[in-house]
Amino acid sequence: DYRGWSYLPLTGRNDWSSTLPKDNNSYFYPSASLGVVFTDALDLNADWLDYGKVRLSYAKVGNDAPPYSLSSRYFEAGAPGVYVGNYQFSPTNIDFPFRGQVGYFQGSQLGNPNIKPESTTETEFGLELTGLNSRVSLEVARYSKKSYDQIFSVPSSDASGYGSIVRNAGDLRNEGWEVSLRGRPVQTRDFTAIA
Repeated sequence: DYRGWSYLPLTGRNDWSSTLPKDNNSYFYPSASLGVVFTDALDLNADWLDYGKVRLSYAKVGNDAPPYSLSSRYFEAGAPGVYVGNYQFSPTNIDFPFRGQVGYFQGSQLGNPNIKPESTTETEFGLELTGLNSRVSLEVARYSKKSYDQIFSVPSSDASGYGSIVRNAGDLRNEGWEVSLRGRPVQTRDFTAIA
C-alpha cells in the first residue's frame, strides 16, 4: 500500500503432488496485481468523476494429474457371466481369489511416467469509474487466459494393447472483454430507479 491510492498484492505458492513423477512433481504459481486510484493520486476534483481506478494483474495456477496416471493399472478379475434375456448367469461361479490364487486383468489405459503438471496463466487490465455523485459506475476489463500441458486420456490404437494413453495433450486460449454499467437514472427523496 502506498499512500492509500496504490496497491501491489503479491502471492506465491508451491505444490508437490504424489500423482506426478518424482523428478517433476513440484510446481510453483505466483500472482501479482497493481491497482492505482488515479483520482486520489492526481487529486482530481472533477464534478462528473468521483472515483477512478486502473488495475493490472497476472496470475498462474497449476494442477496435478489424476491418481494412477503414471503407470498402467490392474483390476481384480472375475469370471464373466452370460446374459440370457435380462438375467445374468455365471456358469463357472468362479470368484477371486480362487483356491488361494488371485486374478487380475490389465486396464485399457496406458500410464505415462513423463507427464507434467498442467498450468494456466491469466493477465487482466481493468478500469473502474464512478461519477455523477456515485449515480453511474462503469467497469471495463480485458483478459487473456492460457492453459497448457492439459492432461487428457488420448485414444490410441487397440493394436498396442491399450485403448488410451495419458498425455499432456491440450492447449487452450481464451480472451475477451467484460463490461459492467450500473446507474441510478432516477433518484428522488421517495423513489430510486436502479439500472
